[in-house]
Amino acid sequence: MTSAPILDYFPLAGRGELSRLICATAGVDIVNNNPGAKYKTKCGWFGTLPVVRHGTVTFAQSAAVQKYFSALSQKWKLLTPQQVAVDDMFAAYLEDLLMALFKVKNDAASIPTVMDRYLAALEQLVPPDGFIHGQGFPTTADLVLFVVTHAFMPAQWILKKAKGYTWQERFPKIKGNVDRTFAVAEIQTYVRGSGTLKAGPATVFAKVIGSTLCGCNSPSPISEQPPSGPARAPSSIGTEVIELVYFPIAARGELCRLLAAVGGVRLEVQPPPEDQSHKKKFTGSLPQMKHGDFELTQSGAIESYIAAIAPK
Repeated sequence: MTSAPILDYFPLAGRGELSRLICATAGVDIVNNNPGAKYKTKCGWFGTLPVVRHGTVTFAQSAAVQKYFSALSQKWKLLTPQQVAVDDMFAAYLEDLLMALFKVKNDAASIPTVMDRYLAALEQLVPPDGFIHGQGFPTTADLVLFVVTHAFMPAQWILKKAKGYTWQERFPKIKGNVDRTFAVAEIQTYVRGSGTLKAGPATVFAKVIGSTLCGCNSPSPISEQPPSGPARAPSSIGTEVIELVYFPIAARGELCRLLAAVGGVRLEVQPPPEDQSHKKKFTGSLPQMKHGDFELTQSGAIESYIAAIAPK
């Protein structure tokens, strides 16, 4: 029995490594659990991983896991809603990038195009010095770049097929950020002890089958309500109206509209501009949001941001 959150995921990087790195950097203790080949019946939900079990609480979806672990951190409690939203946006880009790479894994000529599209957008958001939020430590946004450039499966495994492709010269600010993140003591310790960051298919297969054959019992959470995370820093923006750019349909914009309506957030929704100027921001996809001077994209990040600043 354990009071720490249990992370059920395969013994590889994939959609679990960012969560592990968040915990290592943010000072959150977790228990990693390899559920074996029968994970669909063991872990419940939709039969997909990762899954977190913490006391009487259990939930799935990698974005929810990452946000939850970040919210538990005492070290990261000084982050403003704007900084947390940027972290969420970077994490969403990681999911998009990994999915896009997986789609072209057998088309070596298309791999550089996919990488360049996402890294070019992220390069614009990376400062030339320090970490993305200007803190003395990396947060989720910095760790996303580390995962893309260091985690073997699937990113580096797929990139090996694009022989001759290098991102380091194309995106110098990302390279500098990744080097600074790698130099952090907690990251160094994590990398030295990690059995998942560089794990390849053969190693992963052996561990999954081994766990299944040995019939090892999974760790169990203590049956009690888990503690809440620390209170977060207040918003750095006042009561300005949020401008949301999206099409006049539900799709990926409706939850943003509903959250604002229920939460008492002033929201103005605008259609995409006729000059298509939105395509020059981020990766050009919608929705995009502006709150004062703060700009954001990725629907999940926008939804979480609206919920975080909602007065209700």
